[in-house]
Amino acid sequence: MKTAIALYDLVVTALAVLSGIILALMTCAIAAESIRRGLGFGVFRGLIDFSEIGLFCIAILTAPWLLRRNAHLSINVFLERFSPPVRRGVQRLIDLIGLSCCAILCIWGTRVLMRSYQTQQMVFGDYVLMDWWLQWQIPLAALLMALTFAGRLLAPFHAQQGV
Repeated sequence: MKTAIALYDLVVTALAVLSGIILALMTCAIAAESIRRGLGFGVFRGLIDFSEIGLFCIAILTAPWLLRRNAHLSINVFLERFSPPVRRGVQRLIDLIGLSCCAILCIWGTRVLMRSYQTQQMVFGDYVLMDWWLQWQIPLAALLMALTFAGRLLAPFHAQQGV
């Protein structure tokens, strides 16, 4: 079990690091284009496509890391109004809803990924990409978040932070 948790932590952290690298590359590319434009050398072809894809990747790849660290949007102010037993029940309900939503998203995302791969769908812009190169992120992130919610539901309540 410790090996599975360590692997989970490694994957979640690696995706967050990859997201940070994408953000750094986007920042450098946008700054470089601003300098290039200012000097009258024109624009970088495909920067808008790169930025759109980068924002998508950052949002999806960072989500499991944020959830694991309890750094996501939550309703803690709302929960603090309840007594501890009610708060535990509401938190369990929230985790169950999160697990259900992530499981559905993982199944749906896997179907989209498989269909995209089988039909060899393409994304057209300044550059042409295989659609599945982007679609793999959704089922993976949803699976990792579902595991986080499942772990919260199975763990003793006092072991959870921020509740």
